[in-house]
Amino acid sequence: MNQESHTLLITGEERECILKLVTLPTGLAARFRFALHQGDMLEITFTTADLESFLRALSEAMEATEDPALIAAASAITKRNTDWDPSEDFIAATREMFPEDMPEEVFQQIRTILEQGDFASSDEAFEAVQAFLAQHNSQPLDEFQGLSPEQVYGLLYTNWEGEGAIRVSKDLSPSDVVDSPMAQHALKFLQQVADAEPVRLTSAGNLNRAFVLKFAETMQFPRWDLEEKQRYMRKMDEADVMPLHLLHILTDTMGLLKKLKGKLTLSKAGRHVLDNNATGTMQADLFLVMCLELNLAYLDRMPDYPEIQATYAISIYRLSELAATPVSIETLSEELFIDSVLEEMAVHHRERHRRHAMITRILYPLRDFGLLTLTTRPSECGRFEDLDTVQITPLFHKMFNFSC
Repeated sequence: MNQESHTLLITGEERECILKLVTLPTGLAARFRFALHQGDMLEITFTTADLESFLRALSEAMEATEDPALIAAASAITKRNTDWDPSEDFIAATREMFPEDMPEEVFQQIRTILEQGDFASSDEAFEAVQAFLAQHNSQPLDEFQGLSPEQVYGLLYTNWEGEGAIRVSKDLSPSDVVDSPMAQHALKFLQQVADAEPVRLTSAGNLNRAFVLKFAETMQFPRWDLEEKQRYMRKMDEADVMPLHLLHILTDTMGLLKKLKGKLTLSKAGRHVLDNNATGTMQADLFLVMCLELNLAYLDRMPDYPEIQATYAISIYRLSELAATPVSIETLSEELFIDSVLEEMAVHHRERHRRHAMITRILYPLRDFGLLTLTTRPSECGRFEDLDTVQITPLFHKMFNFSC
């Protein structure tokens, strides 16, 4: 269902104040970081739900602090977005009027436009700058791996289930997802819960060992070998079988399970999926929950790197460009992430995490959903295999639609 959109105009200084003093969800923080330049302002587009989330976070921050900078910023934002009009001083175009992260060459072009233009009013000057910025925002930039600011903006602010720049289709049949380990094992998980319900949970709310072992014995999941696991682990808890643990988290978040007094059963929604073999719709819903609600840092032991998750739609789009035919891991490592993601890793002095995070948070999860085919090659040490190439599958094209 489409949601009404709302546009907020803020200054670069106000943005920095908000990012510093207001605790925002990762997705909202990314919207502020990647705001489009509109004259001397930054433009941020919200759904109604996201705007309410921002206003709630801003209110909580103001209640918790007496910082005059935050109070002044909130006051200015409120006043401006109720009745904002550029002043005559706009034509002067001093550097301080524009966001700090606006490239100097862009500012100089704006200044040239304003100084050389024959404008009758600030409105005409403002429109000229708007036209220039619209043209600039449509040009590919190296920092965005060849995407334009307009494309990046669309992908970041997209409604994945609506009419955004990336849309996840739920119109998938069971035959479409037959090669999705995640969808097939989710169906198997729901069936095992139904067969054994009520399933006794541990005191921590996890699946009991008998249930875990029974499921693990039938698993044919990528990167899973029961015999290898049992060589060094006699008894397995849920957390030791990561694919099952992840399925438990995702299906529970989707509302397919019901927990009561330490026991687990299927919910009405879960029974509907099972009775109707709705694996196609479940595939899409599982993927959306993983991308939008699960912290992907849970999949490995590296720092959070929230920019990876905040720009996940960009990574999917880049894969559609780069991996239509087999592409090497080395090429993807250099070209998949935009600069802001790499800068986040640089803050932690972890440039080597680029490749590993790409594999654990993007390539493996997409492969588990049947969206990528991965090939391997012998590793240099000879004991294991390394990833070699990546290619998108036919399901990738059925599940994702782009309009950017």
